[in-house]
Amino acid sequence: MRTDEMFKISGVLALVFCLFLSACTQDRQTPPSAAPADGKGVYANYDFHAQVTDEPVPQGYEPFYITHYGRHGARHINREWEYDAVATVLGEASLTPFGQEIKAEFDRIYPHVKGRATDLTLLGREQHRHLARRMYEAWPEVFRGRCHVEAVSSDIPRCILSMNAFLASLEDCRASISTFADVNSALVPVLKKKPLVRIDADAKFYECFDPDALYGRLFTDVEAARKLYAVPDFVRSLFYFGAHLECVGFDDTVMRGAFTDEEASVMADLDDYKFFHHCGWGTPVNVASSWPLLEHFVTMADFDIATGDTDVRLRFGHDNTMMPLMALMKVGAFAGESIDSDMVPMAANLRWIFARNKAGNVIMKVQYNESDMTPWTPWTEYRDFCLGQIEWAKSLLDSTM
Repeated sequence: MRTDEMFKISGVLALVFCLFLSACTQDRQTPPSAAPADGKGVYANYDFHAQVTDEPVPQGYEPFYITHYGRHGARHINREWEYDAVATVLGEASLTPFGQEIKAEFDRIYPHVKGRATDLTLLGREQHRHLARRMYEAWPEVFRGRCHVEAVSSDIPRCILSMNAFLASLEDCRASISTFADVNSALVPVLKKKPLVRIDADAKFYECFDPDALYGRLFTDVEAARKLYAVPDFVRSLFYFGAHLECVGFDDTVMRGAFTDEEASVMADLDDYKFFHHCGWGTPVNVASSWPLLEHFVTMADFDIATGDTDVRLRFGHDNTMMPLMALMKVGAFAGESIDSDMVPMAANLRWIFARNKAGNVIMKVQYNESDMTPWTPWTEYRDFCLGQIEWAKSLLDSTM
């Protein structure tokens, strides 16, 4: 727009525009806030204020390479039918006064989220913009001089948009950073995997959760309400609707209040149980099936270190891909006998940081959500560990599938 045209804008519009730009700038410099995870599981938002452990680079070494996998940022609910389930039951059932309060809150929010299932939210974009800036500030040596960043995403829009937000933020940090973004069809099955073996979620639901009390609080005619939608699907949908509201910018107090603290704890435990079996050591073949992604980490690290053409390699995908990878790597709590899905918030991220000395010796460490999971370790040693895990995974799959 030419200068003479700009002066034609009214004073009020100009002021609003300036305030908008100021707000955007503030958002990009200030870490997005997040309420405590509080049993929200994978709907919890990234905690930018959490304490982290970051062991300094040993003397004589300098960071030079980062390879990464990041979960997409905050999103809407996972499936549109979950919105529909809540709308159908609350809209057609006979409600108690308490049920009417829940419906009123749902009706206030629903028009803003209807049709948006799986979409990345504005908060999700800002999470990745801020993570990129923090990576740049934490490892300035990697981004010095001619720095090239390669990024690849799952073919799901929320992952692509997360990747774009991350790269745009890096480019804002320093104009000389070159970036390349891709959605590689050959890599999509690696970046976006589903469990090979699934549990019977409904059977576990009825084993652990008694819906009668919830239905009694919400509905005057419980039996009629039960016939409107499959009970486990409605209860889970109502729980997920409340759990994801912070992601879309709404207060979740009323909707999450549909469940007692004990009920909410059981629902969170059910999610943890599901992820432990779908993505953790509860079902070892599901962990083993993530070996292609671990192999991609190892192969591309070797290639990038040898060629020196790529300084940062980014991948963007999903929680149910990240969890089995972390389990296969035996990282932190993911190596254990359970999974707390609060550990995998929106925008969760895995990074391998590499450093090198003048003699060419390469060391690395693993970070999860910006905190150290391993000490600095010779790359050859950690690579051998990863290759051993890959061979174990292949052997298990060959013998059981």
